[in-house]
Amino acid sequence: MYIVCQLLTKEENERLRASFQALDRNSDGKITKEELLVGFKKIYSHLNEKDILKETERAFARADLDGDGFIDYSEWQISCVNKD
Repeated sequence: MYIVCQLLTKEENERLRASFQALDRNSDGKITKEELLVGFKKIYSHLNEKDILKETERAFARADLDGDGFIDYSEWQISCVNKD
């Protein structure tokens, strides 16, 4: 996590924080799959429901590194930086 933070510029970190906060609808410091789905419906409004759900599942599985059912900010940073 520390290394990821060091790789980001201040502006990149601010954009990541803003995108995380936009998805974290109840401001509890973590993103649920449902919150991610709501955000993806806005972002991917040109896709059908099935494709949006598929993309949500894929992105959530990739970002929820500890498997606790939530994406916290450090996981968000790592998943946004790691483009593998």
